[in-house]
Amino acid sequence: MPEGLARVEEIFTATLQSKATYDELWEYFERYLPVFEKAPYQNVLIALSSQWDWYVRKMGEFIRFAGPSPSMPAKLQGDLARIDRFPILRQIEVLEEAAGIKIELSATEKLELNEMTLVRNLGLHNRWEVDGQYLAKQIDTHFKTESSGSSISLN
Repeated sequence: MPEGLARVEEIFTATLQSKATYDELWEYFERYLPVFEKAPYQNVLIALSSQWDWYVRKMGEFIRFAGPSPSMPAKLQGDLARIDRFPILRQIEVLEEAAGIKIELSATEKLELNEMTLVRNLGLHNRWEVDGQYLAKQIDTHFKTESSGSSISLN
């Protein structure tokens, strides 16, 4: 909008009843702008992962609906019923075994899928901060901490 920023300033200044407070808030916004700029990418990661969760759950339901082969072990049938609760690489293994297919993934693609899931979980459950749980689960160790209790911001 033409003069949109001036209108935002007018509304906030009227609400805050202080131009100095508005200027201080704007400084905070500018300081954290690099974090805000990454939000669309972070949201895409979360959306893609959420779509995968839905898809893999529906695939598991379809395979179960189609009727497991008589030779399918009960454990595999149970794994298929709760496939969306497993890490992504285990989900792929369950799909391969239950459907009798092979999903060709390179070692690099497996690392990237694992990392994508771990990073998505950081965003949803840990405010994008790398912690000990993430460090213990990552395969490609590119974050290092000097003490086990520290955390690193993933921005």
